[in-house]
Amino acid sequence: MTLDQLSAGRFGHRIFEAFASETSGPLERLQALRRELDRAGYREDQVTALLGLPHLLALQPEHFHYYDRWVLPTTPLADLVRLFLLDLPLGRSALEAALSPDSVNLLLELGVIVPSGEQWHSQVHLYCFGELLLATDTGRYSPLWPEGEDLPDRVMYIGYDSVGLGCAAPRSPSRRTLDLCCGSGIQGLVAAHYSEEVIGVDINPRAVRFSRFNAALNGIRNARFVQGDLFEPVRGTCFDRILANPPFVPQPPSVARLLYRDGGPTGEDLLRRLFQEGPRHLNEGGVLSITTDIINLGGLEERILSWSEGTPPLDVLVLVEKALPIAGYVEGHSRHLGTASGRRAHVRALLDHFQTVGITTLHGGYLIARHLPQGTPGAYQILDSAEAITHPVAHHVETHFRSREALRGGACARARVGLAEGIRFQLEVISGPESEVQRVQIVVPGDDFFPPLEISEGIHQLLRYVRKNRPPWSALATENSRPVLEELLLRGVLELHPPG
Repeated sequence: MTLDQLSAGRFGHRIFEAFASETSGPLERLQALRRELDRAGYREDQVTALLGLPHLLALQPEHFHYYDRWVLPTTPLADLVRLFLLDLPLGRSALEAALSPDSVNLLLELGVIVPSGEQWHSQVHLYCFGELLLATDTGRYSPLWPEGEDLPDRVMYIGYDSVGLGCAAPRSPSRRTLDLCCGSGIQGLVAAHYSEEVIGVDINPRAVRFSRFNAALNGIRNARFVQGDLFEPVRGTCFDRILANPPFVPQPPSVARLLYRDGGPTGEDLLRRLFQEGPRHLNEGGVLSITTDIINLGGLEERILSWSEGTPPLDVLVLVEKALPIAGYVEGHSRHLGTASGRRAHVRALLDHFQTVGITTLHGGYLIARHLPQGTPGAYQILDSAEAITHPVAHHVETHFRSREALRGGACARARVGLAEGIRFQLEVISGPESEVQRVQIVVPGDDFFPPLEISEGIHQLLRYVRKNRPPWSALATENSRPVLEELLLRGVLELHPPG
């Protein structure tokens, strides 16, 4: 059973049937709907303020009833939040207090809202990300799907991985961008603002319809979405940017069935293909950006070198968010099962499977690889980031690659060096039994690229000197100090400036 089959049997049609082909759909009516949602205040800042949340990622299904009864007022905006984020039904009068009759009829025609007795339920969540509104499937907790089981063609909700990739992938101008495993289309629609052309690909036809709807709802006309298996629909085409949020959850072959989630025995089936095929689809200087759960971080460099053997050389930056405890990880990825006994059995099977295939550690993170000229030696760097990237860090990623190029090409020798904007020193005196020790950390408040970084007093004094004097790189980079300076430059603590 799929969600398409279930909704067609229950409501008489698949959702977003109007977007089953690459036609424009009801663009003018969707633009009118979007204007009404804007006027109602259905935007990220107003919705999060209404719920009292720092961001919508903090909204958990277990708390939907609390927000409905204890937090939200009775207003048109609050009713839209109930409908599109809290899986709650609305009566026709409440719908038409928030939206025009024509927009309500459009939502009915597209299958976005469906009858539930005398009220109406939404088949989608409408998520706010920046200026975008993005429809995804509701979770398995929705009363529309009483079976409780997750279904294989579900279009993935907007999670930390989706938001993090949207914040980390470089956003400098791109002539052509490819969004693989596009799901709701979030990465491609973000990229549409810095790309002349975007092509999104997903193997799931339901996801392709959702992506086309989301492009139309947001008035984006330079992005198109097609069904296919990774690079198959774009053979022979090269891109300046490739974005991918592939399925990456390790699963035994006997139980893998969720298109949006299951990534093969080690979770790396598609990740391996992205590094085998992706570099060949990049223009020189192009960037491949991937979000994934990283197994066995210590062996990742060797695996990437193996996967990308025979492809153009790459500079690879790995941003690591946080360690994922294995016990909690397998429990979280067993919640889609409908019974407690089924969940317990799946937890046991996953734990045994992880042991069998040799998974010992897991981290959330992002792999960002830049295509280098033939014959250029590539480099590999791991950097810790905040525990969750929820604010843009793409400018830091681009600076990292420029710094790598400056070190490789000798441009550092002609530059002056300064301290990156926002760097602060946090000093703490720790009292011991016989003496006091001063601890110094670099902190950058509100910047997800920088976790707190402990430094020695010697480096602290060096950085204070750099901040005050902005000296020539050549004057600082002695044989002894060069490795530390290069590490601080690639970490983003130091930055290069033109001479003079």
